[in-house]
Amino acid sequence: MKRISLTELLGPRKTLSFRGIRETEVSGFIQSLRNCAGKPVNITEKLLNLTNRITTKAAFGYQCVDEDEFVGLVNSAVKAASGFNVGDLYPSLGFLQDLTGMKSELLRTRNGLDLIFAKIIKQHQEKRVNGGSDVESGFRGLVAFKCPITSTNIKAVLVDLFIAGTDTSSITMEWAMSEMMKNPIVMRKAQPEVREAMKGKSIVTEADIQNLPYLDLAIKETFRLHPPIPLLFPRESKERCEIAGYEIAKKTKVIVNAWAIGRDPGAWEEPEHFIPERFDGSEIDFKGMHFELLPFRAGRRICPGIALGMANVELPLAQLLYYFDWELPGGLIAEKFNMEESFGATMRRKNPLYLVAKEVDSN
Repeated sequence: MKRISLTELLGPRKTLSFRGIRETEVSGFIQSLRNCAGKPVNITEKLLNLTNRITTKAAFGYQCVDEDEFVGLVNSAVKAASGFNVGDLYPSLGFLQDLTGMKSELLRTRNGLDLIFAKIIKQHQEKRVNGGSDVESGFRGLVAFKCPITSTNIKAVLVDLFIAGTDTSSITMEWAMSEMMKNPIVMRKAQPEVREAMKGKSIVTEADIQNLPYLDLAIKETFRLHPPIPLLFPRESKERCEIAGYEIAKKTKVIVNAWAIGRDPGAWEEPEHFIPERFDGSEIDFKGMHFELLPFRAGRRICPGIALGMANVELPLAQLLYYFDWELPGGLIAEKFNMEESFGATMRRKNPLYLVAKEVDSN
């Protein structure tokens, strides 16, 4: 299934084919910000909706049924996956899910997604049987793949894609904007670079953002301080070993703390400070070859969607810096800006990011 997902949804070639979708959806996103310029806007919510819509269009095509309902259900699933569930740590307290209503909400979300996925699968299969033209989408490839894949297999791939892919991309942009608001000197370096590269353009495409080295450094630094998944997926030791004086028995479940690694003073100078320049001239990258920086995991378990995730981050972030100046709401100053994190499967801000957009003349 991983190979099929790479071929039909996540690989570099497929990611490039979704370029038009990203540009169209980001353009609509920017217009929605123009419509509320000068007023505090929930950037957290806007970014999550954007990444959901990009992924929806890429997976299903432009004729996705029940799109608004679907995006709402995915948002609910993301919130549930990001939250803390005491039953995960203490199974004996799992009954609290019933008392808090969490279980009923999870069931509602699961059943809703299942119904919509079933509709979409049926729609695509009927188009193929009837010889009609299908939309260009990654989902079409999954449905048409010539090997015994069940509807349940397809649904599982799509759930992973939406919950893991949309949330992590929006989190990265949310934290990048937060850090630039907290550290205005970084904003004053990133914004002129973007505006010089796109000078005079009223419409920005992915071709325009290929040479933004400082913004790339800022994204890397965001991954270091705020890995979207702070605790990487569990691994199992194949044999007994010793790490830092601790004996690890064979078949021990091991969870790598990417958040702690990114703030390790033994690996980084001033680890608690947001300093994109630390990566200038450095060979350290986030593609699994350097254990100091593991936002996408490493080895055979590395995230297969790196190319798609980065494409979903770079274009919106560049356009946010190009089209708008940004202020904190209510006269809040950078020194007082709350950067508290929430605990969960993903590492979001504890409080939604509200900012005030001031549109600038791009000519």
